[in-house]
Amino acid sequence: MPGTTLNWIDVDGGFDSGFMNVVVARGPDYTIFFDPEWAEYALDDEDPAAAYGVEYSGILYYGCDEALPGNDDREKIASLKEMSAGEVLELPDLGVSVKVGKESQSNINGLGDITVREYDIHWGGEEAAESELVSVAEEFDVTVKVVWSEGPPSVVAGVALTSAPKPLSLRHASALGNCAALVD
Repeated sequence: MPGTTLNWIDVDGGFDSGFMNVVVARGPDYTIFFDPEWAEYALDDEDPAAAYGVEYSGILYYGCDEALPGNDDREKIASLKEMSAGEVLELPDLGVSVKVGKESQSNINGLGDITVREYDIHWGGEEAAESELVSVAEEFDVTVKVVWSEGPPSVVAGVALTSAPKPLSLRHASALGNCAALVD
């Protein structure tokens, strides 16, 4: 729900660093997040929309300052949840290939016991150098772990669920960039 906070850590050989994302809007196949730390340290000439990102079906993430997938691609992304392990979805318009992985059980502080499903994402096609393995909490349609092709993995250490959804504030609504079309 809007107002929920996800607390992330980057795990790097004993030197963990943390950051948070706050849910500011949610729709049938997307969740828009705000990164308060980015916004706090952004330079005056930086696009405020870069502090926001949208996650489609908990699987693919785009910055709100980037071009976003169209409705057809969004439907295809949502169909990944119905696919079997080993199946691959090609999204040529987005330059993305997604291989559906296995399911497992996990426990995350604030969410409890959840089912997690892996998705192996290749940006630029199947053999692309830039890839990430995302783990999605199926009950919540939200990414809870990302293993990057380079750099330390990022994991959700805890979630602070809000008791009631918070309405989209004017501050957030005015800075959503390309994501504003999703909430109109």
